Amino acid sequence: MGRTLLGIWTWFAFAAVSSVGYCICLVIFLATVAFDPNRRITGRAIRIVGICMVRAVPAWRFEYLPPVPSQLPERLVCVSNHCSNLDPFLVAHLPWEMKYLAKDVLFKIPAVGWGIRIAGDIPLVRGSTQSIKAAMSRAARYVRNGMPVLIFAEGTRSKTGELLPF
Repeated sequence: MGRTLLGIWTWFAFAAVSSVGYCICLVIFLATVAFDPNRRITGRAIRIVGICMVRAVPAWRFEYLPPVPSQLPERLVCVSNHCSNLDPFLVAHLPWEMKYLAKDVLFKIPAVGWGIRIAGDIPLVRGSTQSIKAAMSRAARYVRNGMPVLIFAEGTRSKTGELLPF
């Protein structure tokens, strides 16, 4: 019974926080899009929504341990393994904005997907050469403009916890 209630609460909290958060981020996006070409402000706002989602679910507790770089290089690509659906939420705790490279179906999820789209994250259609080239071009443009980009190197979650091929 306890796990069922926790599951219901998790879905409720996820839906409520992401819906309200998306609406707030949409207003931020509309107010800043004209002068924030890297969508740094909207992106950071959507990551804060992700942090709020984690805090709203009692079963989700994690943190990063210092030291975290206080200053980033001018051009940066962050590469992470992908062990869990919670990985993007963990990365959101880092104190800087970066654009995520993510599978395109995530961008279609109401509120969450819409939020990562207005944040400027980069969709990728798996197996599509055209999509891969467009995503890499967009990622390169971000990096040239001083916006870090995050890539989950395995391209998907590991179901076993073992690292998958890059």
